Amino acid sequence: MDEYFQKFGILAPRIGSYADLERYNTIGNNDKVAKHTKRCFDFIYKTIYNIDDND
Repeated sequence: MDEYFQKFGILAPRIGSYADLERYNTIGNNDKVAKHTKRCFDFIYKTIYNIDDND
């Protein structure tokens, strides 16, 4: 699947399947959720704003 979607753009790192993320009634971002999603959202933010990790 990754090879197919790479034809359309940049892929963000995967977020695994975790019970904390699967709850439909979870409203806030607790420490467990933040731990699992931080890498992905940091990648998206840096890609949008063209931030180099060496800065």
